[in-house]
Amino acid sequence: MKADTLIINGRLYDPAAGIDRTGNLAIRHRRIISLNAEADMPASRVINAEGCLVLPGLIDLHTHISRWSTHIGMNPDIGGIPNGVTAMVDCGSSGVSNFRAVLRNLEHYEVKSKLVLHVSAGGQMMSVQFPENCDPSRWNVDLFERAFEEYPNRIIGLKIRPAKEVMREMGLRPFEEALKLAEHLHTRLFIHATNPVVDMGMICSMMRPGDVVSHIFHGEGHTLLSEGGVIDGRVRQAQARGVIMDVAQGQGNLSLKLATRCLEDGFLPDTVSTDLNNDNLYHPLVFTLLMTMSKMLALGMPFERIIRGVTAVPASVMGLAGELGTLAEGTAGDVSVLRLDEHPITFRDRYGDTVQAGRIFRPMATVIDGMVQFQSFETYV
Repeated sequence: MKADTLIINGRLYDPAAGIDRTGNLAIRHRRIISLNAEADMPASRVINAEGCLVLPGLIDLHTHISRWSTHIGMNPDIGGIPNGVTAMVDCGSSGVSNFRAVLRNLEHYEVKSKLVLHVSAGGQMMSVQFPENCDPSRWNVDLFERAFEEYPNRIIGLKIRPAKEVMREMGLRPFEEALKLAEHLHTRLFIHATNPVVDMGMICSMMRPGDVVSHIFHGEGHTLLSEGGVIDGRVRQAQARGVIMDVAQGQGNLSLKLATRCLEDGFLPDTVSTDLNNDNLYHPLVFTLLMTMSKMLALGMPFERIIRGVTAVPASVMGLAGELGTLAEGTAGDVSVLRLDEHPITFRDRYGDTVQAGRIFRPMATVIDGMVQFQSFETYV
């Protein structure tokens, strides 16, 4: 039998599946067919992953990839493929009035994708200059129902930003109504947690298992810390009952000081994502998913937890557990080959705080459905 792609001599690492060993991985007809292939197995393409991590294809749970549909819309292939990312979720760039244009455009890219619909009909088009209208009296429930019925495998949730600059005089009501709408549609609710209208403990206490809190380490207004300077117990309780805590760092949604405090106190994110878009791709505060992973490693997040947070956990949120985010035989042939290099670097945030890092994740190859989409010449055979 001939493989389409053969990856040899790498450290096969998939903590969710209990895989951690040196070996050879073979992909044929879009599927992983073996983790025990012979190094001389015939193959159309061979990648020498000696000294590298061979991981499930990385998944970025929070991006804005509505290219050509919104100002910040990023080309997912440009942001993803050279950086080991094989799947992305567009988190609220569009609403019920324009999401079909985004879906149609995403069909032309190699990176796999799903959508979260904004509760505002037009989505999050220009967050600062033109904040979205989240007034529940403007929602057309029938259109939401139609969208979820028509695209059950492409739309995975609703999004709202219960931020002071968005909610204004409406207070908490749009968030409360968004929870009801998500319940009605049997879907998840994703929230932008930065500068919330009420404290984070109250917001998290209202969220349901499976809902997603984005930008957990933001430093604006009410944060994860209570008035006593400790992590609000209601936040911990929410995570314990299954509310997903997502990094979604962005340019202004991550405080290194706060993240350090939380990680030292044992509060770990469930998912590691970027909030990547056309404005912050390769920006010093965001750059790529690999920078976010490297940053979290420098802050003290355990290596195993980081890898789960960009593979198995986001795959589950996407409704693709056991298909994406794993190296198990028979699953999608999406693989990210990375090298964890010794490299001194200083990471910064918008507040001027810094963290010193000694290691970074470096991209070496990206495989989607068995097709090599990116490969460093260092892995050439």
